[in-house]
Amino acid sequence: MEDLFIVLAVIVLVLVVIYYLVVFLIKILPMALTVIGVLTAVALGTMLVIGLVKGAYGGIVGYYETLRDVYGKGKGLAIGLAVTAFWIALGALAVALAM
Repeated sequence: MEDLFIVLAVIVLVLVVIYYLVVFLIKILPMALTVIGVLTAVALGTMLVIGLVKGAYGGIVGYYETLRDVYGKGKGLAIGLAVTAFWIALGALAVALAM
């Protein structure tokens, strides 16, 4: 008879532990998923910004190489800078209007 009480006590103890684990997981899981989602969004945003900066840098370098090929080294640099400033200003205006 004592063995039966010990077995029942162990079963009740196991059920209580399982209950508290389930309650803990139900409370902590949404928070954990939120943290994972935020970290994923930050990682994707960082990759997007890095790609944008690398692409813009590559485009500017290619543009200046083309200007150098067209106008020659040291010639037409003022025109090239003016055109570049115009396109940068136009791009900034487009971004400002998009926001």
